[in-house]
Order: sequence, then structure tokens, then C-alpha cells
Amino acid sequence: MNQQAVLIFTVPRGLILSKPPTQQPFYQTVAILILVAV
Repeated sequence: MNQQAVLIFTVPRGLILSKPPTQQPFYQTVAILILVAV
């Protein structure tokens, strides 16, 4: 994976950990969409 992909994985994980569990699907979906776009 390139550095962008690493950031895409680590940043959403940090947000997921800091947000309520109800927000997890949203950030996971965003991460998947960005990863597909890369």
C-alpha cells in the first residue's frame, strides 16, 4: 500500500475510536469509497 492508503486506514480508525459506535459504519464506508477511488 502507498502512503495515501495508510493514511486512509489510520485516520478513519482514529475517528471511529473517538466517536460513538453508531458512527462506525459511516466512517468505514467513507474509507472504503476513498480506497476504491485511489
